[in-house]
Amino acid sequence: MKQYNPQNGSAIIYVFVGVILFAILAITFSRGMRQTTGDVDSKTAKVGATEIIEYAKAIDRSVNRMLLNQISEADIGFTNSTTTLSGTGAALYTGNPNCATATCQVFDPTGGKINPRPVSSSYVLDNATMGALNPMSGGIFPNVVIIDSLGTANPDLVLSFYGLKPAVCAAINDAFNIQNPSGLPPTEDATAAGDMFTGDFISATTVGDGVADLAGKTDFCYKFSGSSPTLYVYQHVLIIR
Repeated sequence: MKQYNPQNGSAIIYVFVGVILFAILAITFSRGMRQTTGDVDSKTAKVGATEIIEYAKAIDRSVNRMLLNQISEADIGFTNSTTTLSGTGAALYTGNPNCATATCQVFDPTGGKINPRPVSSSYVLDNATMGALNPMSGGIFPNVVIIDSLGTANPDLVLSFYGLKPAVCAAINDAFNIQNPSGLPPTEDATAAGDMFTGDFISATTVGDGVADLAGKTDFCYKFSGSSPTLYVYQHVLIIR
C-alpha cells in the first residue's frame, strides 16, 4: 500500500499561498500605478469621454447658431473667467478683441448661451502639476490650428480641452475610431501660446502631418510633443476653413 507523504500536502499549501500572495501583490501594484499616473479605469474613462465630447458638441452648435445670426467667424469670443485660466489660476487667454459686445461671446447668456465649466477633476490630471504658463487642467481654450487634409490649407478654429488623463484621452479616440499606439494616445505637435484665437486665422502649427490617423479628422486627442509636464489634449474643430 502506498503511504501518504505529508510533504506533498505541504507543497500544495505553499503553492496555494504563493498564488494568493502574488494576486495581492498584482492588485496592490495596479492600484499604486493608478495613483501614480492619476489615471482611471476604462468605464470611468468612457463616461468622461462621452461628457467631454457632448460638451464640445454643445459649444459647436452654439457657434454655428451665432454664424447663422450673422456673427462673423473673426468676431466670435470665448472670454470667461472659469475655463481659460493658467495652472496657477491666473488669467491666461486674453480673448478676442474683435468681440466688443455680449452677443458675440459664446459663454454669455445673450450670446452663445453656453455655461462655462472646466472638465471635471475626475477626468483630468492633478492641476498642481500644471505651471503658470500652462493652461489649467480641465481648461478649454480656442486655438487656430492647421489640420492636415481637412478643408483647405487655411488654419481651422479648434476647441482644445487640456490636461486630460491618458485613459480619458484614449477613450475619446476610441469613440472616433482613432488608433492609440500601445494603448496610449498618439504624440503630435504642441500648439503654442500664439495659436490662441484672437480673431486672426494665423497659425504655424500643423496637426496630422506627423500622425496620419489624425489627418482630416475633426475630433481627436493626443499628447503634446515635448510637453513638461505631459499634456494630453482633446481638440474639436469648430470651423473648417
